[in-house]
Amino acid sequence: MVGANGQQARLCHGQILLSVAGPDPFHLSADGMTVQLHDKTSADIRINRGNTEVTAIRGKVFLTAAALREAGRWVMPGQRLRMDRNGGWNIDYPDLETLLSWQSGELVFRNQPLAEVIQEINRYASRQIVLSAPRLASQRLSGVYHVRQGDAFLQMLPHLLPLRIRPAHNAYEIVAL
Repeated sequence: MVGANGQQARLCHGQILLSVAGPDPFHLSADGMTVQLHDKTSADIRINRGNTEVTAIRGKVFLTAAALREAGRWVMPGQRLRMDRNGGWNIDYPDLETLLSWQSGELVFRNQPLAEVIQEINRYASRQIVLSAPRLASQRLSGVYHVRQGDAFLQMLPHLLPLRIRPAHNAYEIVAL
């Protein structure tokens, strides 16, 4: 949702890559925090189930949120601030190529647990994937998933891990062998 003056918006769910080129700051509300971008800055903002992430791609971005317990915080280029729903937060330095791969219709995974891979793919899938084998959740995967290729991930998965895929009502269920 964009405000009347065009310099403010609210992200209710999902992910957005914002770039600001003009002199006026742009304010984005996202899940209890406000992201402020200034001239020649860009940031990737993403709302997940348990947290919200803000990554400064170009330039520094200013964040305010009650959970930060300070007047605000600058996120420097290459940094990602992840704020949990319970108020905790941390800063890390993600691989920007992997982070931004969604822009080109690809999801890049590098040694990530199956549970995280499934959660990410479910953001783009019309038919959700349900992991019914908890012992498989920590199995690690690397690869590139092309969003437009639909079920290709599911077709490949049984060749990589000891599991099988069962169609379920409006979903696919992953079960261990």
